[in-house]
Amino acid sequence: MVVAIVLWLAGAGRELGLVRVPLPQPFRQTRGAWAKRFSGVVTSTLWGADIGFVFTTRFTSFGVWPLAASAVIWARPLAGAVLFLGYWSGRALSVWVSPVFVRDATGALALVSQVRGQYTCMRRVHAIALTCGAVVLMETLFAN
Repeated sequence: MVVAIVLWLAGAGRELGLVRVPLPQPFRQTRGAWAKRFSGVVTSTLWGADIGFVFTTRFTSFGVWPLAASAVIWARPLAGAVLFLGYWSGRALSVWVSPVFVRDATGALALVSQVRGQYTCMRRVHAIALTCGAVVLMETLFAN
């Protein structure tokens, strides 16, 4: 459990720019061809599922590694499934909700630009979430 706590804190440090840890990850995005082949709802669902598989696409945050370590260390499949369901929901929600903010395909670029403009804020939120994960694990460790 100490390893998982260190990973959670290293992730927070990485998000804040305090720790330089490379992200082991595939450099693959979801398939853009789906947008040309399917309706918006189907495409969003496919993208959400692809992103939700966690380890199949590019990561934007370090958070997946401490999450996976925690699931393995706990050795409780239901707890691991709940963790990853929460992670998947957060990643997929952005894909599902984005059509609400874009009237047509030309508006997507403006939405992406706005999101990129909030990158520093998003990294701080990631750091807070990773720190909270470490605190929960420390509570578990010291409670036993």
